[in-house]
Amino acid sequence: MTDVTSTPSAVADTASATHPAPLARRSLAWLAILFALGLTLALAAQLTSLAPDDEALTPALLQQILNGHALLLVFFCALPALTHVFGQLALPAAVGREDHAYPSLGQWGFRLYVIAGAAVVLAITLGAVPAQWSLVGASALENGTVGAVLAIGLHLMSLSMIAVALNHLATIFGGEREDDAPVSLVAWVFGVVALGVLAVAPAMASWSILFLVEGTGTELFGLGADHTWSTFARLFGYVEFGAGMLVLVLGIGLGMHFLTAAAARRLDTGSRVGPALAALLLLGLFAGAHPLGQGASTAVVGSALRLAMAIPAAVLLHALWSVARAGMARIDAAVLHSLAFVLHVTVVAASGLALASLATGPVLIGTKFAAAHQHLLFAGGGLAIFFAACHHWWAMLFGEALDEAAGVWGATLLLAGTQLTFLPGLILGAQGVLVGEFVLPAPLQDLAGLTAFGAVILAVGVLIEGWAMLKALLKRQERGTA
Repeated sequence: MTDVTSTPSAVADTASATHPAPLARRSLAWLAILFALGLTLALAAQLTSLAPDDEALTPALLQQILNGHALLLVFFCALPALTHVFGQLALPAAVGREDHAYPSLGQWGFRLYVIAGAAVVLAITLGAVPAQWSLVGASALENGTVGAVLAIGLHLMSLSMIAVALNHLATIFGGEREDDAPVSLVAWVFGVVALGVLAVAPAMASWSILFLVEGTGTELFGLGADHTWSTFARLFGYVEFGAGMLVLVLGIGLGMHFLTAAAARRLDTGSRVGPALAALLLLGLFAGAHPLGQGASTAVVGSALRLAMAIPAAVLLHALWSVARAGMARIDAAVLHSLAFVLHVTVVAASGLALASLATGPVLIGTKFAAAHQHLLFAGGGLAIFFAACHHWWAMLFGEALDEAAGVWGATLLLAGTQLTFLPGLILGAQGVLVGEFVLPAPLQDLAGLTAFGAVILAVGVLIEGWAMLKALLKRQERGTA
């Protein structure tokens, strides 16, 4: 089987014959709008945190802004970027098909994505997001109709994810394939992630329905409020942890694919990386169902599962070094972004060990250490692998490659900005600073300033990549009208 997703030149040759590209382009356009809104909220929170004495900027308001940006960037940008956009685009070619098994299912997934995103943006604008991140779903109870709009948006997003995941699995397993042909790494990645989505999205749907029902004043199945809150806390923790695992598995798999495509010689990494990705995701999903802060036995199991994730992670690291030893035939923007992802994930793994330990994890949960750990994965790793995918597959998406010089600058600034923004959070959290604490002692306030400076650098890197995309789109338009 020929994998036309291996090199930018190969995908450029197939751009005109790629049927999934129009839907992937529409998904990317909507994602760009939501990402711009989420990034604006993040920058606003970072910059306003430098003025803690402003009476209008209460900690609760700042936390509401941050939670609004987290909702958009995690559930409406990080996951759809790699499933609704690049999964829609690259998966059919990776399994030797012209299109997905059920194109109409992909269309419905996109429609639900648009409606869900619009509902959540409306809810955020009207102040439906509470200040405490772990009570996001509770806004359906606290804010009446506006909170219900938020819950409906999250529910529709879960349905969109399920539709896309089912379409991916049908595309992988529904077509004919030569028995001796190895399964490509791209097919492994999106297949594993689709199974993970089917394990996470129903919990997200249940979480939103729970609060819609409670918002009407009706006890869920006759159960009391205490049971409802306990159920919600477990569901929310599972969805949050599961979303992180999906981004991690997607990033590792696609990063490996991009590095392999640029290697000096052909390597078959799918047979090793695919099963290791599946094992890592499975352990992660079971770990997410056993939060450290809920009961001694649950915490012990959760800690053991988190530490066991080091085994498939070691296999993936060995595969990565195999690619590195083979040498790179080219060092392009996709490779640089992939290497940046590896660095971010290395820091995430190191901080994750501290969070997984029963000695330090319960102390660090709820601090800026845990928040920085999550942001390094979602913001650092998610952005790095997204832009790597853009540079690798843009020609397949639009028939015009992105500017390599802009990609190099973008990768450099994004790497520096991400580390400057979130490494201080690890330091602050290790000193006991909780999430939501914006008024800090003078020495620690300097770290907050460094975080804001890093956020600006990160934003500049994103703008450079955005400019490269706009430039490629304008060039494509000029070529079409010539």
